[in-house]
Amino acid sequence: MRKRISQACVAAAVLAMTAGVAQAAVVTYVYEGKASGNDLTGLFGLPAEFGDVAFVATFRRNTSVPGGPAGPDKPHESSVHGALTASLQINGVTWNFAPTSSEQWQFDKPDDCGPGCDYERFRHEVVNNLHGPGPVVEINDSFLRLGADGLGANVLPSLDYRTLPSIGDMHDLKWLGEFKIYHLVIDMPNAQSVLSEASGTLYPEKLTVYAAAVPEPATWALMILGFGGAGAMLRGRRAHAPA
Repeated sequence: MRKRISQACVAAAVLAMTAGVAQAAVVTYVYEGKASGNDLTGLFGLPAEFGDVAFVATFRRNTSVPGGPAGPDKPHESSVHGALTASLQINGVTWNFAPTSSEQWQFDKPDDCGPGCDYERFRHEVVNNLHGPGPVVEINDSFLRLGADGLGANVLPSLDYRTLPSIGDMHDLKWLGEFKIYHLVIDMPNAQSVLSEASGTLYPEKLTVYAAAVPEPATWALMILGFGGAGAMLRGRRAHAPA
């Protein structure tokens, strides 16, 4: 009986590793380039006004959140909402956005500038709009937006936001980017406050897309159960091994 239970556990682990992993994934989009703007509270350790500083902006999309065509009145668009988190690194300092709303959006209109010449656009955006009451008040008014427009660039495989490829520096693309960080925490009982504030324009030079499988919580549970069963099988075999 124990042998059967252990074998079932191992089978569950194998099934989780071969099937469950494919059910959930995170696609990562990494923009790199130069930034200029204002670091008003020294959040990134830069002067109050800065320019031509390297940045890395990372968006992560949970593929389990469904998206699709923008609607019958927008046949050349597709998008997904509420699936993104993001971070912005400048001068070795990273700010993580925990967005209250987010969108990945893609537009591809074929032959808009002539036969075989598409008009293309794509965007990533996260927004944090939080005003929390209480003895400790948190106010967060922040966003991060990046993307590009292209007339004749022909870099997008389709209008489907899930097909966005890695893209290098291209003259046919007009990169767009901006950010704002305003995060105020007021500890009213202790009359203390902490403010992080910065904003600026981002000038991307390339976009790199990565796809990585991430097991879901239920999959992790099956894997742990299976590994435990495998361990029990090994211990049982050792206990019955001849001296």
